[in-house]
Amino acid sequence: MKPRSQIGALLQEINNLDSTKQYAASTLPRVLFTENIAEFMGLSVRTILFYTGNKKTHGDKLPRWFKLNRRLIWLESDVLEFIRQAQEASADTGRPRGRPTKVEQVRRASK
Repeated sequence: MKPRSQIGALLQEINNLDSTKQYAASTLPRVLFTENIAEFMGLSVRTILFYTGNKKTHGDKLPRWFKLNRRLIWLESDVLEFIRQAQEASADTGRPRGRPTKVEQVRRASK
């Protein structure tokens, strides 16, 4: 066992090391929890939990997530990337969806 003076010196060194490091809040990833994702996506917390529990069938409906202890956590960067990809996928393909209106049918027939 180390004498108290050595332990005290080691603790002092550790404290000095931690106080010299500067952590900028902007470099740490921002995390979101289930409640944040539910509010953000307009779904209930139970729906979010259902989707995460059935990853095989509903895995593509939510951004990538992980567990920390028992909490589900999303990184803000992953959520923003998920939204960006969804926007790109839903971009207008140039082809109208659904049945054409009567005006469109008449216009096409007259061409």
